[in-house]
Amino acid sequence: MIEQKNGIGVQGSGCSKPLKGCAIVVAAVCFALLGLLVYLSQRSDFQSILVCRQNMTEVGQAVIRYYEVNSQYPNSLDDLKEEYLKTTAMLKCPEDKSGSSDTSYVYHKPSAGADKIFIMLECKNHVLEKGRSMTLIVTLDGTWSINYSAKSK
Repeated sequence: MIEQKNGIGVQGSGCSKPLKGCAIVVAAVCFALLGLLVYLSQRSDFQSILVCRQNMTEVGQAVIRYYEVNSQYPNSLDDLKEEYLKTTAMLKCPEDKSGSSDTSYVYHKPSAGADKIFIMLECKNHVLEKGRSMTLIVTLDGTWSINYSAKSK
């Protein structure tokens, strides 16, 4: 809306009604997403996935350091203990309830010259609601992903 002041056209201050409505919708969506993130961060299963992912990333980096020092990949994750990991607790998934002292992660030893997308580590300890399981994966290049599947009976 343009107002006249001293014979000069001046645009009025403020937003148009459609812009105000759009801003309200955008703000509502942002608050909803923020609420969802807060909710998820308080769920213990979500937190255990984050810890597991961090552990697997650290273990994957330790495998690479081992390779750089020894010019070969470790035969098992036990070869990484002490020297290549900050703590051996990283070899356990927070969802591993087995009580075993073995590592929680499945290690696939890469061959020399393996492709960067070679799956090096897997964690199969996470079960989601509605009978679905989840596998966390770390590849040789350090990227991670999650595979979902229906729980087998």
